[in-house]
Amino acid sequence: MVGIVGLYLTARSVFQPPKRPDKRLDVAVLYNAPLFSQGVLTDRLSVSFGDSVVRSPHQLVVKIRNAGETAIRDRDVVEPLSIKLGDSARVMEVSIVSKWPVNLTANIEKGDSVFRVAWPLLNPTDSLVIGVVYGMSGTLAESSAAHVSAQARIEGLRDIDFHSQPPVAEDKAKPKGPIYTLMFFSALVGVSSSILLLNLRRRARSSESAIDELHRARMRHEAEEESIRRRISRV
Repeated sequence: MVGIVGLYLTARSVFQPPKRPDKRLDVAVLYNAPLFSQGVLTDRLSVSFGDSVVRSPHQLVVKIRNAGETAIRDRDVVEPLSIKLGDSARVMEVSIVSKWPVNLTANIEKGDSVFRVAWPLLNPTDSLVIGVVYGMSGTLAESSAAHVSAQARIEGLRDIDFHSQPPVAEDKAKPKGPIYTLMFFSALVGVSSSILLLNLRRRARSSESAIDELHRARMRHEAEEESIRRRISRV
């Protein structure tokens, strides 16, 4: 029985096709909000962007990352990555904010409410951060941020991993480093204050001792003068 199981496992490892490397493309919205906070006068505000006037300017930041184990080449892309902002949005400007590695190249094609991103080579862990300025129809008070969606058709990739909402930082996830740093500096200030107070006390005691010594010397001098006067008066 053991020999049969061993023979089966050996045959399976020989004749089974090797597992293909995992291919994944991660697209995440990092920021999507108006450029200006809503207030009393924001409805009267308009922004000129080039030759166009934007009544409700917004900013969008998207990160594209190869989260798989194999490279994504231009020959693998059947339909390039398209990021849509909806019919109510108008894309004004698209640019690469940062990239890793620094020699990574990419091409961006801008449409009315969509932009497309293509690259010759996207190795595992390679990433792009893209900044977008877009306008929404209506005033700031009437319009909300655009509904962002993404799609692409890439060989060996069933679908992209798309995160449409910016990440929300939780209280538990906040770094504790600043807290420890504040505690350290508070303790340092306390120790420094104690040392300074101790030095002041020592100096005060030294000053008091010096004053007492001067007072005693003066008293001795006056006593000697009085003794001399008495001797002179006797003569």
